[in-house]
Amino acid sequence: MQKALQENQRILGLHVKASHEIGGVIAATIAAADSDGTYTTAVMRRG
Repeated sequence: MQKALQENQRILGLHVKASHEIGGVIAATIAAADSDGTYTTAVMRRG
């Protein structure tokens, strides 16, 4: 049982990490599409 829980936790961690990465890509894409370039450097630094 413990081994199954550890594997589930590992897989869930991978899913959470992937979700964060996808969210970052979406946010960057939206920012790039909405931006005229004025704040591009500041936005990328805050990340």
